[in-house]
Order: sequence, then C-alpha cells, then structure tokens
Amino acid sequence: MYFNNHSIPAIIPFRVFAHQFVNNTVGLLVNNRDKLWAASEIEKMLEAGASPEDVLHQAAAVLASVDFNNIHWGTAAQRFNHKIKATLFTRLSKVDQPQACQLYSG
Repeated sequence: MYFNNHSIPAIIPFRVFAHQFVNNTVGLLVNNRDKLWAASEIEKMLEAGASPEDVLHQAAAVLASVDFNNIHWGTAAQRFNHKIKATLFTRLSKVDQPQACQLYSG
C-alpha cells in the first residue's frame, strides 16, 4: 500500500492517517461523532487493501455529492465544493480565462 512512493503503515498507522484526513478535510464543520464514523470507514477500507489514493478519491467524491442541507455534512460539503471550484478557477484562469469564468459561475 503506497502513497507518494511510501507505504502508509511505514509512515503512520491507518487509524492516524484516516483521522488526520477527516480532520483536515472537514475541521470543525462536522461533529466529532460523524468524524469518528468517517475516519473508521476510511480505516476499514485501507485495512481491506484499498489504496490510499482510491480511498481519498472516493471520500472526496462522496463529500462533494452531499446535499448542502444535510444537517451532519452539508456545511462541510458546501465549503469543500467551494474550495474545489476556487482552486480550479485559479488554475484555469492562468490558462483559459473564459473557461475559468464559466466554471466558477456554474
């Protein structure tokens, strides 16, 4: 199991990796009970042999698809989606200004 050419367990245990990822992604926008659940699910996926890249991609896709009105994850999903759009806008605006403006307005 490798991430950036390093084995995750050799760097940090799956549990620590999962909790750090969840905390870094949603911070204080999600309560501790829900964050513990998410970290536990990520840890299970890693222990079952999923690559860290796949787990992070899946977690990001799930968070991005959460309804913004969801009382547990909605605010975090909204902020996550905004960060993604802002990052894409910044990157695209350096290359293709019309496409960047279209992306950010949509």
